[in-house]
Amino acid sequence: MANLNVTIDTSRMLDGAQFRHASKGVERLYYLLLFSTAPAYTGKVEPWVFWTAQGVNLSVREAPPGAAILDRLRISISPGARRIGLRATGGHKEALEKLRNVLAEIDKIRPSVAELSDSERPAMVMANTAIASALVEPLQKALAQSGIRKEERAALENVLHQALAGLTDREITSMDTAAA
Repeated sequence: MANLNVTIDTSRMLDGAQFRHASKGVERLYYLLLFSTAPAYTGKVEPWVFWTAQGVNLSVREAPPGAAILDRLRISISPGARRIGLRATGGHKEALEKLRNVLAEIDKIRPSVAELSDSERPAMVMANTAIASALVEPLQKALAQSGIRKEERAALENVLHQALAGLTDREITSMDTAAA
């Protein structure tokens, strides 16, 4: 069983919306990476359609229904005043490793985009070469190959933007990852 620990340090205690965006951002990036890079999902429309049918709202607590049982991630959260500990357990080992690498890249560029608005930060993060090649390009290719409707694609692209905005919030001072 694969595990990934993510520690997010903040300058102050995050409000409820910031906390949800940051913590759900980790989970959402995992599923975007899983569905767009794991061979079992490549070229399939079902994972994307099932996810959007379930709803991509932050309040949805279940894994996307298109994820195989063994590929589903369990997230445990240890909130603190200025530190959030997340432990991602289970899931697809390679997708977790890709997630770890993407989160490390996000943390490298986070200081340079932190003062931008929520709508500006995702575009700047996605323009980073390492993030583009590991996350954005595979996702765009997978969505194009799947043939999903324009509305579903827009909803999934919004998932990416929300995750990146949440993980680059100006209150976040660092994000460390470690395989466990």
